[in-house]
Amino acid sequence: MIPWLVVVAAAQASSVHVDQARIDLRRRFYDEVIAEVQAGLLEPGGDAFELYALGADAAWEIGDIDRVLRWSGQAAGLALNADLHDAWQARHDNVASGWGWVVVAGPQLGARSSLAVDSVSPVFDPEQKRIAAVICQRVHAVTTLPVRVALPVGRWMVNGAAVTVVAGETGSLELSPDQVGLVGLRALRLEVAVGAEVPTGAQLARSGPGVAVGVALSGPVGPLRVGGQARWMPASFVSDGGHPYWSPWAGAAGLALGGHAPVPGGLTLWARVGPEVVLSEGVRVSCPGSTCAASVFYVPAWAVGPSVEVGVEASQGPVIVGVGLGGSLSFGRTFTGGAAVVEGTPTRWAVEADRFSRGSVRIVAYFGT
Repeated sequence: MIPWLVVVAAAQASSVHVDQARIDLRRRFYDEVIAEVQAGLLEPGGDAFELYALGADAAWEIGDIDRVLRWSGQAAGLALNADLHDAWQARHDNVASGWGWVVVAGPQLGARSSLAVDSVSPVFDPEQKRIAAVICQRVHAVTTLPVRVALPVGRWMVNGAAVTVVAGETGSLELSPDQVGLVGLRALRLEVAVGAEVPTGAQLARSGPGVAVGVALSGPVGPLRVGGQARWMPASFVSDGGHPYWSPWAGAAGLALGGHAPVPGGLTLWARVGPEVVLSEGVRVSCPGSTCAASVFYVPAWAVGPSVEVGVEASQGPVIVGVGLGGSLSFGRTFTGGAAVVEGTPTRWAVEADRFSRGSVRIVAYFGT
């Protein structure tokens, strides 16, 4: 008896999903219909035909042609009589013979653009024309490229580039930087980042981790992005005598060369590398001998070296959010004069230039557009 009760309970659960999907379809809540269908299909013993039929109707209304083909074919195969089978098979075949796809790519992976899609050859079927308009309106918003777009068979223009859509096939179209548009690669990309940076090095042993606030501006050069970036990273350190000190006059600026690559989950992996100039504070310098007022000073220093960053990001419309991990290694010299620190007290002093090396590790969260 127990297995029979389980089957009955599962069938009742599936019926609940069918009923809710019907209500959502009448209300034009198409995404909710698809969610109900997916949930109902997980329940054994339910009305799979009804679920696939409702799902195909909802998928059609939002222009999800792949799902229409898959679910209308399933509905045809599960139809309880010849008339239903013929009707759903005809619907499946009509979509299969009247639609194709085109993968629209930009000059580089991860480019974003608003797609203006216009038909060159006429679309006579009013339903095809209506759903094509839904799809065109959706991709007219800022879209991350490459993107796969379903369109009725015929000739189309995408941002001024011509493409022919063939039934059941997937074509490709690569847009030039000019065709991508102002919101794509042709426009500059601005990023603002906030995180933490940990300086390393023997002369920075008394320094602690601190806040890092950065900005980056980049634009396309072929498949890559080239730009500049800057970070403000106020320094905090403790002198040998235990006096804490904080200075806002520390940061870095440089150039960056990078690229992006899409990864599963709708995310984009990115990396960039470039030289940067670093201004550090709290560099420990020894001054032995009777000519110095103190044996240890904490002075500013400059250095030059490479910086590397990697991370992952996601886009929502024109906004990009992501996280990154970076590091740098630079070499330079201390300043020969200016504001030094003697046991926590800022002092104007002149010291002999000394060699200086600095490393750092940082983690940041950022948003951009």
